[in-house]
Amino acid sequence: LLQERMPDFGNPTTFTDLPSIACVVCSAPCRDTVRNSCCDSPACRSCAVTYITRTGRCWAVDCGTPCTVADLATEVREDDSSTGATTSSSGASTASSTEPFTKSSNEPSSTSSTGASTTSSKSASPLRSAPVISSSRVIDLLSCSLCSKLCRRGVITTCCRTRSCRGCGVKYVTQNRKCWGKRCFKTGLKTSDLQNDLVLREAVDVFNKAGEISQELLEKLEAKKVEEDDIEIISDTVGEELAKMNVSPVKDLLSESIEDEVRVLDMDSTSDSTSQVCDMKDAVDDEISIDQIVDKGGGKVTNKRDVEENIRPVSKRSKFDQICSTVGNISLFSQFPNTILVKLSLIENCEIVKIVFSKDFLKFLRLNNCILAEKCINQKCQVLHNKGLFYTFINVSFKHVKSSSYDLKQGFHIANFSKLGDKKKTEREITMKISVECMTLVDQNPKICKVFLVFPKDSIQNKNLTAKEVTEHIFYITDSLNTDLEILSTVFKPAISYRLASESTESHDITAQLLVKSRNSTKFTLSPRQLIAEATNCLTESVIEQVLNENDCFEDGIEIINGTEVVRDKNWFASLDIPTRKTLAEAKKLEGNSLFSKRKFRPALKKYSSAIELDDTNATYFSNRSACYLSLEDHVNALKDALKSVELDHSFAKGWLRAAKCYMMVGDIEKAKKMCDKVTELSSNLTTLVEGELQKIKRIEQLNQEFINSNQKGLFSNALYSLDQIAELCPKFEKNHLLRAELLALKGEFDKCKEILSDNFDDKNSCTDVLYIKALVSYYQDNFESAFKMLDSILETEPQHQKSLKCKDLATRIKEKKEEGNSLFKDGKYDEALKLYTEALEIDKFNIMTNAKLYFNRATAYVKLGKLSEAIDDCSKAIQLDKTY
Repeated sequence: LLQERMPDFGNPTTFTDLPSIACVVCSAPCRDTVRNSCCDSPACRSCAVTYITRTGRCWAVDCGTPCTVADLATEVREDDSSTGATTSSSGASTASSTEPFTKSSNEPSSTSSTGASTTSSKSASPLRSAPVISSSRVIDLLSCSLCSKLCRRGVITTCCRTRSCRGCGVKYVTQNRKCWGKRCFKTGLKTSDLQNDLVLREAVDVFNKAGEISQELLEKLEAKKVEEDDIEIISDTVGEELAKMNVSPVKDLLSESIEDEVRVLDMDSTSDSTSQVCDMKDAVDDEISIDQIVDKGGGKVTNKRDVEENIRPVSKRSKFDQICSTVGNISLFSQFPNTILVKLSLIENCEIVKIVFSKDFLKFLRLNNCILAEKCINQKCQVLHNKGLFYTFINVSFKHVKSSSYDLKQGFHIANFSKLGDKKKTEREITMKISVECMTLVDQNPKICKVFLVFPKDSIQNKNLTAKEVTEHIFYITDSLNTDLEILSTVFKPAISYRLASESTESHDITAQLLVKSRNSTKFTLSPRQLIAEATNCLTESVIEQVLNENDCFEDGIEIINGTEVVRDKNWFASLDIPTRKTLAEAKKLEGNSLFSKRKFRPALKKYSSAIELDDTNATYFSNRSACYLSLEDHVNALKDALKSVELDHSFAKGWLRAAKCYMMVGDIEKAKKMCDKVTELSSNLTTLVEGELQKIKRIEQLNQEFINSNQKGLFSNALYSLDQIAELCPKFEKNHLLRAELLALKGEFDKCKEILSDNFDDKNSCTDVLYIKALVSYYQDNFESAFKMLDSILETEPQHQKSLKCKDLATRIKEKKEEGNSLFKDGKYDEALKLYTEALEIDKFNIMTNAKLYFNRATAYVKLGKLSEAIDDCSKAIQLDKTY
């Protein structure tokens, strides 16, 4: 009678209708809804388990966090209480009310090791001797820790009892010779160290046949799990360190004044709060403040709440607790072995460090859909010294579907490192020549160039140096043999040329990849086996200084003195005496000279500016900076510094010479002559110093006369050639560029005309001459409306601009004749329209596009009059004028 009156909880029709939740994976209403702990995204349990088993990541589109099946949390709905089903505190598993239990409904069945408990609202069936557990509760206990699938022929390791498939375990141990446990550092592992796990194999067989396992098997598996968790182990694997890039606050707490080995007691979720005690080795007695703790390595500040939330069973603080940060703004290229310089947070000297990439950098790559190369995950790098600071070169290689570059700002936390020891290998100095592997077209855009590294044969035979040993070194380009080529990757690491033919391999050639581009706007081709540079593996302190300068790695306003960074402000300058300032300024000048000789003009410019800031009474510093501005084609600042240098020292010949070059650049020939005369007045021996400039002045005057003669005769091609030659000698001569653009417009070469205007004049330039050239181009392109607008704008500011007046008059007359002829043609007056078209053709013979249309209009009138041969002639003339018409 009681059972008849009780509702049937096993029948789903007795439940009240609940709002359905859409599964993110299958888009259908969720069945047995679960959510991931990373983003709380809902999904069916079966969909979630299948997706995580296949990909190992969260199913949310905007998340993608690496996770396992153990991270799934079952959603508890409000009406679940009426069914008699309860969820454990850990959210690991739930039991259905329809499952048979051996105990009565008043006696809960619990599992103390996991802290998960379930109750049933119905009495147990007497026919079943042991309760069964659904697959959701044991899927993580039966999964392989390597492939995340059900264990096939399960085995465990003897060191940390980590489970896996036998095939997965044998493959991993054979390749790596170490344990794959999350917190195990044991190395030298052999396949004989893998033991068969009979309990795991039996549980997998039962689960595959029945889809569930008994309570007895579950207790055995969980007992093994507890035994595994109780083993105190230390991690040194790459996967664990990648997960430890952000040091937890617990580790930060232990790092300041507590010994390295500290074990946090395992806390059961069902135990009393008084048992949650952490043995921190008398941290309280040492009066460590938990409210504010600072980590030595990462410099992160945490509070008490962060500490309590992040307490978890950890064995030991990660050894990779010091950071590597980028120096200067760098660009990383995909499909290219990037070798970058990073600064180490070292305090004491160390020769070798082990590098692992930080979590921030790995996230940066993942967000940009980049795949990190396995060869650069675990690197051992040599520590380099410069001015009391420590640096090293690391290799960053990653793949992407497209060849692209990604920028990292200065000070970016790219990796962590640990010390490996102070033993330094005795290195041999190797000098090699670099030649091009295959034909490469070089332009202004960075391009990957494959090269050979060739060194004399006797260096191998006499010193017993093999090609494999050479590939372990990092090389620095000391000299560039091509003045038009700029090598962006001055530091690189070679590789063995295994794809070469047998005779090439015997010559001990080594391959590498360099990033190159053209120094100017010209394009050129590098031929195979062409020598382009020389390189060495001797990375001395001066080389590090040059790399820092070349890549502009020093922050503005920062000075490094005796290994400390000093801010260059008024207080710092006030603390320096005059001799110290002059000494520092001279050092900056020498650094600038070294960069200038390597055509690194912008870094050299900063060095000379720093020297001037320290000592502004030296004419040489202003003269050298003027030379940098000249190389960068900044004639305005170059002229200012040149005149400032001769103001400080009137007898400084180089200052007058550089002033003459500045006037030459802008086409002021008369002033350039005066500057050359100033040099010869100082001493007759200095005539050879200005001899080259005087010859250029003479050549410019000759070309100018040739242009005038050719232009008067209507030989526009010859006149344009003379102007182009002047432009090479005077690259900032604006009047010359305007004449070139005007001649190109008259010849109908509108693209070249626009290119000259865009290269030498700003788009917002309101100069009447520039605006006139643009109006002229519109006029010759048969765009009269645009031409009239620009011409009217010119005449408003300058009413007597003769060229604009003439152009507007021609455009007005042609437009009137053409429109009047069209009107007569529509009225059927073909003879009169023919006459007007002929008059319009005689107005301007240089307007090719407009005249082509006028020829066609006249041909149409000839057709109406029956004069077909004349019509054919006019159509042919229209095609000759405009082949695209």
